[in-house]
Amino acid sequence: MIENIVFDLGNVLVDFKPLEWLQQEYSVADGNFLYHNFCLSSLWVDLDRGSKSLEEVETILCSDFPERETLIKDCVARYFGMLTPIPEGTRILDQMVLQGYPAYYLTNYHAGAFSYLQESYSWFSHFQGGVCSAHCGLIKPDPAIYRLLCHEMHIQPENTLFLDDTAANTNAAELLGFHTILVDDSTDLSRKIQLKLL
Repeated sequence: MIENIVFDLGNVLVDFKPLEWLQQEYSVADGNFLYHNFCLSSLWVDLDRGSKSLEEVETILCSDFPERETLIKDCVARYFGMLTPIPEGTRILDQMVLQGYPAYYLTNYHAGAFSYLQESYSWFSHFQGGVCSAHCGLIKPDPAIYRLLCHEMHIQPENTLFLDDTAANTNAAELLGFHTILVDDSTDLSRKIQLKLL
């Protein structure tokens, strides 16, 4: 029986399509440059893991690409703007909490971006807690981050439904005993959750 619901943030509750956003905010060429050298780089993983600060990443990028310093600094200062709520996801979070299900988060997120979400959106207060990768030095799908969530939030995998947009993350959760839903653009999330709760 499911007693708890754990939400990933990116592309479940918060829109995260960096290439589209970067190409809209800058030129296509500049957007591609930022996407490949920032979002797809090991520096992005370092931010998720909390092993480098945003200031350190900015310094490294500007050193590697001095001719793009203005562009890089502008992107680093503004990229939180791509993090906008997904109405269906936040509505479902509201609904689950109203139905009495404790809600938690488990997310790979930069510390600054995570703080931005906490401070910007009232729905974040629905969470009873959770684990953010940058705060613990662990990244999904490492089983240790799921175990940390269970330990810190005092929940059991077999009683918990986990929603994530990445198959590797839901697969890892299933191996530990979680119920899971893989969220994608075709997912009727509300219906899938209700079927899991039956």
